[in-house]
Amino acid sequence: MPLLEEVGDLYVARFMTPAWNSFGDLKEPSRALGLFFVYAFERQGRNPSYSNAAQDAVSDSVNVKQLSAEQTWRAFQKNLQGEKLNVKLNPLFHVDDQRCTCVIDWFQQREDRHNIVYAAKAALETGETAVFRNELCQIRGTGGKISSFFLRDVALWFGIEPTAARVMLQPIDVWVARTVGMLGGPESPEAATQEWMVNHFEQPEKANAGVWYFGAQVAGSSFRLQQAERRPALCQEAGGTTYRGTSCRSGRLDGALTSLNRTRACVTQLNGSSTPAFPDSWL
Repeated sequence: MPLLEEVGDLYVARFMTPAWNSFGDLKEPSRALGLFFVYAFERQGRNPSYSNAAQDAVSDSVNVKQLSAEQTWRAFQKNLQGEKLNVKLNPLFHVDDQRCTCVIDWFQQREDRHNIVYAAKAALETGETAVFRNELCQIRGTGGKISSFFLRDVALWFGIEPTAARVMLQPIDVWVARTVGMLGGPESPEAATQEWMVNHFEQPEKANAGVWYFGAQVAGSSFRLQQAERRPALCQEAGGTTYRGTSCRSGRLDGALTSLNRTRACVTQLNGSSTPAFPDSWL
């Protein structure tokens, strides 16, 4: 397995597992919807209280189809006690209109959608990824990047390797784009970056998580990524292929390589232990 796919395991252990396990039994629709809010409110400049307030607004419901969109929105407002609500992108914002695109009305309009996590799982397993992603994108504030982010993690959680539309499980942010560029791939347009990821990795969903982790958590800055670019061995090992000869120049990787070695040690520990312990100074 190429290094960046291994680092994807670390993303699952460090970020996904604590978050997903905190919701308990995801077969309960309200818990699955609460988890979805973690993704739906994940955007730059977000209010960190939004996700928790949304989760609390639906936490007492057993059947999400019995939720009132208006009452859920009022509960969300009450939870935030006068804070700004970002109605333009808020998936809970409800208007009394048949064309309302809030997430509660999204459920009401779809008889076959009771659990958003398991509906995503079924779509990934049956080759209906594109259809389901397009449905997710109809929820207010849930664009292509958030939908891809959510679907990628559903695939990682359940160990699914989709047979179709895998580019739609490739969320591309600045860290993924820059790291792909470091490896010799296209930083833009987004569709080209997604295609490159799918074509260059056996497990592109895990690699996508690993690429993000390497850029955002290991390198942590454009400067460190540029240092990594000057290390040919790292470039080849990370992607498992041959890259443009002039981009990986000889030089020092400095802190980024040291951090990556520590990351590899954590991955090794993860693969050999059901409960990995991460040192306080591992980055």
